[in-house]
Amino acid sequence: EAMDAERASLRAFETYDEVPEDEALADAQAEIVSSRWLIIRKASGRIKCRLVAQQLNRGELMDTFAATASGVSARLVMAVAMTRRRQGEAWVIKTGDVATAFLHASLPKDRRIYIKPPSTEGAATMWRLKKALYGLRESPRLFQQHLAAVAEQCGWVRGKIDPQLYYHEKTGAMMSVFADDLLIAAPCAVEEQLRRDLEAHLKIKWGETIDEKAWVRYLGKEWKQDAAGNIMVRIPPHYWQTLLEETGMSGCCSLTTPMERRSAADDSSALLDRSQRASYRRAVGRLLWTVSVRPDIGYTTK
Repeated sequence: EAMDAERASLRAFETYDEVPEDEALADAQAEIVSSRWLIIRKASGRIKCRLVAQQLNRGELMDTFAATASGVSARLVMAVAMTRRRQGEAWVIKTGDVATAFLHASLPKDRRIYIKPPSTEGAATMWRLKKALYGLRESPRLFQQHLAAVAEQCGWVRGKIDPQLYYHEKTGAMMSVFADDLLIAAPCAVEEQLRRDLEAHLKIKWGETIDEKAWVRYLGKEWKQDAAGNIMVRIPPHYWQTLLEETGMSGCCSLTTPMERRSAADDSSALLDRSQRASYRRAVGRLLWTVSVRPDIGYTTK
């Protein structure tokens, strides 16, 4: 069922044209790339399938470059909205996600990339790509350029310091884009129209509104407005619970000081084996990701 949904998506976006295999092999300027199915089980239990190209890194590094919004940009968008609310204006903060984002972008006409379809497709042909299939090294950059063109057409101005931060000159709305995740802050009177303008060019699944009602997930963290009109952010509780379970500390007691009092020189425990070192590095990496929200553990973690 998940594979059928992906196949339908590829057809809907007219991702490729089927060509005879000998025609593809005879094209001296063509790049032939294999492909495979990527199957993911979501936290909700839903199975998601993605057909991806298996392209190797080649060419200039800038050919694959695509900017990502900084965490400061997302906070700036929220801060602007909350400031306007305190001034008595009705503003809304909305999250969104561009579905099958890369397939919106077209490959340059001079690019000839042929895909060997997986054996599950039972095809005796190759696929000449027309769209930026997942797995192509240039797909993130192509989608970013496509999104910027769409935003400009809809009246948004791209930031110069942060190219993934957009400002709508006519309404004062702001939008931060991280890969295919959107965060929009806009006056309530025009927010729906701004969303419709984007939906005319992009397939977008809009998420929840960040307000006082409930915690809203965005970029792995959870956000909510408090009674004083400020935005609160936290790491989802299940993230900590999973980390404690992975490290065998689910039954531990909490401490006000998150570090050992004794010196590391006093540690006479045995050296970690390969598996333990991998687990340790994973735990430290997961903690480092939380430092932007939990600065109290920053010194200890680093």
